[in-house]
Amino acid sequence: MHAIITFTKEDLLTNCLFVVSKSKLAKRTRNRGVIFLTVWFLLLAAWCFYEGDMEWTGYCIGLACVTFILLPFLQKNIYKKIYNKHTNEKFEKLKNAPFDITLTPDSFIYKSIFSDVTLNTSQIENITETGNHFFVKFNSQDTITLPKRSFDYQELNNLLKDIAKTNNIEVNRELNWRWK
Repeated sequence: MHAIITFTKEDLLTNCLFVVSKSKLAKRTRNRGVIFLTVWFLLLAAWCFYEGDMEWTGYCIGLACVTFILLPFLQKNIYKKIYNKHTNEKFEKLKNAPFDITLTPDSFIYKSIFSDVTLNTSQIENITETGNHFFVKFNSQDTITLPKRSFDYQELNNLLKDIAKTNNIEVNRELNWRWK
């Protein structure tokens, strides 16, 4: 199977967000921030209580609750803005750069003005299908994004299933995936 792809800014952003959403380290870092701030406000509340300042004790407990409840939602938007800036910078370099992609049962061949890469399908860790993309994660932790709009969906789906079956690769279908 062969296709020439020009990635959009949205493809690059989706790739960044998908990779981070599957990263245990990124999830742990986000959770640590929420826990750290919540505990910090609770310790501040305990200190205010010890000092006898009930008004500030209540404020600090309220801030701890608000932090614990709202910060994950705020982090979602903050991280998306950060990745959007990163994607904009990356997109300027990739704008209008065609990627010549050839998929065979044995290899993924990427050719562009930047480099030529051949990856063996035996090195695939897992394949994930979302609503608009296929994400192929390799043992090297690299993830290749295959936009569905650039391929014949049925042919691509069958090829990836054959590769998965041949190499005993996990296939995930997350058709409703979105950045959380």
